[in-house]
Amino acid sequence: MDVLGLLANISQVVDLLVKIGVMCSIYCVDVKKAPGDVRRLLKEVDRLTAVIKELESLLQSPKGSSKLESPSLRQAVFDLRRLLAEMVAKLDLGAKHARAVWPFKKREIHEIFATIERQKANILLNISIEQTSVLLDVHQEIVLSKLRIADAATFDASPDGEQSFCLQGTRSHIIAQIEEWGTNSDSQC
Repeated sequence: MDVLGLLANISQVVDLLVKIGVMCSIYCVDVKKAPGDVRRLLKEVDRLTAVIKELESLLQSPKGSSKLESPSLRQAVFDLRRLLAEMVAKLDLGAKHARAVWPFKKREIHEIFATIERQKANILLNISIEQTSVLLDVHQEIVLSKLRIADAATFDASPDGEQSFCLQGTRSHIIAQIEEWGTNSDSQC
């Protein structure tokens, strides 16, 4: 799946969040003394929508599409889309009764809230990791751009165009060792 696939999943997530918001509004109107869970779900949907919209805008930016798209981010968005689709299906079933019936048990809705929170944290973590990677790349480019170019830094190059040579007294220890190897018949090969 490429960036377009990720953006398509994000669009579907946004559509599902809108549907959940609309359906929760129906429950608030149709169910006298709507449960606190409905209002809490609306708040969670609003928070999640803000995160998803931010991700979408980052992905649609010129460099975001290539830098933020990762397999773990794709999986997190896909898992979130699947969870929201299941929620919409249940909410739709509960709304089809003559009088709307809240379709979630207390324990089930708490598990949904926890899962939404985990998915939201997972998405934010992936965004943070990808942004850190981008920042490290930028930092490396800045550091490398500050390096000066050394004249005659290529192999066998000298600034005067002459043959390179060792200065008097340099590498004397190595030269002495080589001379001893060459002249001493008892030394190592």
